[in-house]
Amino acid sequence: MTVAMTDVVDLDVVDEETAANVGTVKALWADRSGRHISSVDVSDGLMSSRVLNWRQVVAVGPDALVTSSSGGEPNDDEDTSVDGADEATSLSYIGANVLTSDGVLVGSVTDVHFEESSGAVTALMTTEGRVDGQRIRSLGSFAVVVDPDVE
Repeated sequence: MTVAMTDVVDLDVVDEETAANVGTVKALWADRSGRHISSVDVSDGLMSSRVLNWRQVVAVGPDALVTSSSGGEPNDDEDTSVDGADEATSLSYIGANVLTSDGVLVGSVTDVHFEESSGAVTALMTTEGRVDGQRIRSLGSFAVVVDPDVE
């Protein structure tokens, strides 16, 4: 199922095992490629937050994001780092410029659509229209760089 990022931010986050509300979605972070949602920033409402790996997300519904506190735990030899994690707090899709790899501005991001199960970005919604997620090359503090539209 495809989900819009703007529909996920501010959702309640509920632990599947305990049925406890563990906070609200503050932000979604992508890997450095910009092609996958890699983690969820969850605010507990008390001026603190924690980051959940996307593998811990069980479901995204209209009323809550359901997580598994025991699921999605990495193997000892598995790399779980978020690419560019030190910069992740300053990276945001929403409002970012969208530039083609040949330097043409094609709008700014208004929303991001992604697959609930994998976190794979399927499309960027921009001020100038839809950009297919397969065109994304990278995400940085200034822009999302995409392949030129081939007609």
